[in-house]
Amino acid sequence: MKKIFIGAHLCLILLSVSIFAQEFRTVQDGIEHANFTKQIKSQDGKTEPSVVNLLRLDLTKVRLDVVHAMDAAIGLETTSSIAARHGAIAAINAGFFRLDKSIFAGDAAGILQIDGKLLSESYAGRIALIISNEKNKTEIHFSKQNRVQALRVGNYDWDASGINRERKTDELILYTPEFHRTTLTDKNGLEVIVENKKIVWIADGKGSHLIPGNGFVLSASGKAREKLLGQIKIGETVSVGTRLYPV
Repeated sequence: MKKIFIGAHLCLILLSVSIFAQEFRTVQDGIEHANFTKQIKSQDGKTEPSVVNLLRLDLTKVRLDVVHAMDAAIGLETTSSIAARHGAIAAINAGFFRLDKSIFAGDAAGILQIDGKLLSESYAGRIALIISNEKNKTEIHFSKQNRVQALRVGNYDWDASGINRERKTDELILYTPEFHRTTLTDKNGLEVIVENKKIVWIADGKGSHLIPGNGFVLSASGKAREKLLGQIKIGETVSVGTRLYPV
């Protein structure tokens, strides 16, 4: 089955041209490609040519995969490199992400879920592209998502502030093995290491703990630290689910 790589969030641009007038050529069975050049006026008033590439897909013959740079929750990588590693026929860079010189560069700016694993939380009610690869066809849907990680620590229920991103003041962040080797946090917080759904270690005033492959780390600072510290103990059961809120 052919593969097309596509980003987790899709920004569609409606152009005032007829794509049906373009000459499509067959790349492989189920995949057709065309391109055209359109004159675009820049902010400084100059008009420059812009090449637009189009793909026409038969979703009964191809499959769409969502892949993040470095196959992790953070990190930067060119689209061509990702496509080559995964053997894709075509690739589209369609995600929004943090782009700076920090170690958190590449953090998705919105919900990102791959193969059932949530890597990044919803942001600002942005529309998400949902891809479902069935046995005989691929289906795509668009949906506004406000999804958070719901935690139960003992008899207490929590909503995580975020997942697999930089921890800020008064936040509770969930770190999974897809994030990095460690949490990359400073010492100004509390970290709870969970393995096989049980708390195995509690570290207050220490940061950047290893993330277990069979679990996760809860990292809290400020007010979230104070609240969590009074409700946890080693051996306590911690479960993680998903809670959906109206957008």
